[in-house]
Amino acid sequence: MYYNFEFFDKNPSEQDISYRLKDIDDTQESMIRIFIKNLLAFCYFNNLVQDLDHDSYDIVDGQDLLLKRFFLGKLQVVRIPIEFNHEPYSPLDHFAFTERISLYSNCKDPLVERYLDFIEKNSRNFESFDTLVNSMNSHIPLEDDLLAGTELSLTGYLLARGVKREFINLDKLNDAFCHLEYLISKALVDEFLKSFSFEIEINTPMNNVMKEIIHHSDSPIIPSVQIIEVKEGCYNWFLKMVRDFDMSVNFVTRPKIFESLASKLNEEFKIDFKNDRNAISDFPQSIFLDAQAYDIFCTLAKAVEIRQSVCYFYRRMYEEGLILVKDKTFREWYKKAKISVPLINPTETLAKCYSNERKYFVDLVYKLKGLSTDNQQLEN
Repeated sequence: MYYNFEFFDKNPSEQDISYRLKDIDDTQESMIRIFIKNLLAFCYFNNLVQDLDHDSYDIVDGQDLLLKRFFLGKLQVVRIPIEFNHEPYSPLDHFAFTERISLYSNCKDPLVERYLDFIEKNSRNFESFDTLVNSMNSHIPLEDDLLAGTELSLTGYLLARGVKREFINLDKLNDAFCHLEYLISKALVDEFLKSFSFEIEINTPMNNVMKEIIHHSDSPIIPSVQIIEVKEGCYNWFLKMVRDFDMSVNFVTRPKIFESLASKLNEEFKIDFKNDRNAISDFPQSIFLDAQAYDIFCTLAKAVEIRQSVCYFYRRMYEEGLILVKDKTFREWYKKAKISVPLINPTETLAKCYSNERKYFVDLVYKLKGLSTDNQQLEN
């Protein structure tokens, strides 16, 4: 959706409300158009775009250039006076905050009230959009802040699982997953620019990368035991990617694209390892309800490096009857199993270790592992 409109010839923040909200009406499209128009003027008249030479562009051409950048997902600013922030970043959330403050005194005007309501309803989406744009333009992958700097990669993860380089090109697999993350981010940004929504479907580039992942993980020269480790590792790595999106982008509602891609990957890989895991007979029967519960907990715990996440997994599964023992007995078993981060002290209560991101992650793993319980529902 590329809007054609007359750009401001004066700084709207210095004009009355009728100038700033000219031609606005009750429709969603009108609200979006006026928001974008004011955003571009905010960036232009406040000299927030570092490489925009105001001597080379007049008022209209300068804003038109910013509009084109915006619809390419490349509009970033550097001169908004936020302490310690010197890197270029997407300005939607900050502009929305500024707009709410500047228009607050006119909120009794019905159209202003609707416009402010539109901004308020989309505030979380603006934050999510900014995170996606910043990640795409900085080429820094989305990840849990607590893992930043650890240089965790799919290559290292698969090597730790015992996969040998001579049978598989791990670097190409790692690159494919990085490319998939970029394609998802780009598609989410593109859709938001069209509709202010993050609901997308699997597109052709994503399909091609998925085929590449499946191709590299299924070479006929890979020993069967290695294939199980590679495919389960890739499957778990994708779950980690979903978790990183949830934690970093903080969607109001997680887009269904993640469930679609995970189901596609699971469908390709389930013959190789899912049935094998369900056939486990020597799982700790005094600790877990069944082999499926044991498999789910191991999948969850191996995907994180944060103690509180493991606490949440335990507390939730205990409340749902999937784990049978209380905290002390569970931690004694967990210490011997050496699955993930240590649990030396008693686990926190479910309420204390709860977060939306952890809930969404567990919900997704439950669904992909075929678990359905009366007291657990997947929130889309």
